[in-house]
Amino acid sequence: MKSVEIDTGNVAASAAIERVLEAERAAREAVASCEREARALVEDAHRGASRIAERATARIAAARGRVAARVTNAVSQREAEAAVLRATAQIEPEHDRRIRQAVAAVAAELTGEAP
Repeated sequence: MKSVEIDTGNVAASAAIERVLEAERAAREAVASCEREARALVEDAHRGASRIAERATARIAAARGRVAARVTNAVSQREAEAAVLRATAQIEPEHDRRIRQAVAAVAAELTGEAP
């Protein structure tokens, strides 16, 4: 009977190479998984930032609306007071014109509009 010699050095080297190749495949899969996870985290962060920006925009708009309403109310009150004063006092036309200009300037400053 003839015996078959097996080169154990080649078998061990082949097994080691297979382990290295398997480790490389696993590493590539792990890197790809991390990249997918990182992309998902970035997308979530962008969505979160967008929601924050939307809420901030809504809050700013609401605050502007409240301020505009208060300014409109204050201007209306000042105009009503001015009307009462005009009706009860003798104001010369030049003084009346200057008062109207001052009221318009204050209103423009409070609303951010040019006079």
